[in-house]
Parts: sequence; C-alpha cells; structure tokens
Amino acid sequence: SPPTTTPNPTSGLTPQPTRPSTSQPTDAVTLKPTNAPIEVGPSVAVFDAALGAPRCASAASSCDSGDLLKGSSCSEPNGSNSVDECVDGSRAIQSIERISVASLSGEVFQEGDMVSVAADVHAWVDGQGDVTVDIYHAVSASYPIWSLVHSEVVNGGMATVRANHGLPGGSPTQAFRFNIRHGGKPETGCSGGQWDDVDDLILHVEPEVITTTTTTALPRVKARHALFD
Repeated sequence: SPPTTTPNPTSGLTPQPTRPSTSQPTDAVTLKPTNAPIEVGPSVAVFDAALGAPRCASAASSCDSGDLLKGSSCSEPNGSNSVDECVDGSRAIQSIERISVASLSGEVFQEGDMVSVAADVHAWVDGQGDVTVDIYHAVSASYPIWSLVHSEVVNGGMATVRANHGLPGGSPTQAFRFNIRHGGKPETGCSGGQWDDVDDLILHVEPEVITTTTTTALPRVKARHALFD
C-alpha cells in the first residue's frame, strides 16, 4: 500500500502575551491647603494729613518713616510731623532724621507685643548743655497722652537711639514720638525749645487674640451595689 503522508505542522503564529499598559506619570502638581500663617512684611509710612504725621495704616511687622522726617523746622517735609500742637523750635538745629518700629516676634503689631523703636538723629553740641533724645509713646494717636519710654544723652553728629517697649491695648492707632532737645528735662511729650526737633510715627496695632477653654462638668453617677444571696 502507498506510504502514508505525515501532515505538515501548521505555520500559524502563536499569539504573544499581552502586556498591561503602564500610564505615564503626569507633571501636574496637586495643591494642598496649608495652615501656615500669612506673613506680613515691613511697611513704609505715608504722611497722614488728618493726623499730621507719617503713618503705617495697615497691619505690618515693622513701620519705617523713610525720608519723610529728614531735616527740621522749615526744611522738613510736612513739618512739624506731630499729632498734636507740639512744633519744632523756631531755630531748630537738632534733627530727627528717621524713625522705625519693628516687632520683636516678627509678626504683625499686636496688643501686648514687644517692639523695638529706633531713630537716627543729628545732634549739634556746643559744650554748654547736653543734647538729649526722649522717646515717648501714646496709646491713641488721635488723643495722645504721652508716656516717657526712654531718655538718652547723645554726642554731636549722627547717632541712633533705640529702646524696647510693650504695646498696650486700648487703640488700633498708636504713636511713638522722638524729641531731641538742647538742655532742659523730659516734659510731658514736648520740650518746646527753640533749638529742638520733634517727630512722630503712627502705626496700626491689631487687637490681642485671647484663647479661651470651656470645661464641661459631668454629673457624678452613684455606684449601685448588687446583693447576692
């Protein structure tokens, strides 16, 4: 009998295993909410015509008069730059050149906070009397009652006088005053001498944040004693 023919193997292709598609990472950034406090930086004062002195009217961690106080008497922009009736001397040769206030905590000015207040002054000394710089603070710039913060005798030429002071409560608009005088003694905020210069800086002070804790008293439950036979 004729030989049998062995069938040829099929030439079909074996299917390749499929690989799951891998999605490519995206460059999108997911923004997450943050509880970090909003930082408020320094502020440069603007002259306030209603109050009569340079003012930082909004919340800030520092306040600087910039160039608004350079000079004295008639040479000073907007002189006398005081919030009350105190004026520069008619022959003023002493000069407050610049005032700055900065929060020691680095946060916005707030009632109860400590601040550093400083001024660059130019003193003229004749040897016949001390030249003294007095620093005052008023809780309200609108109704100023001046409290003496610091007094310091300076030499002739340029000098920086500074002090630390706590901001009290009572008004959101507070003021610091520097009074440079030839001779005399600290007065109630205004030396009034013919050689003297006075300048104020107004700042905004936020109210103190008071955190309270409420305690709830729970009623006492009397224990019941079970009786067993």
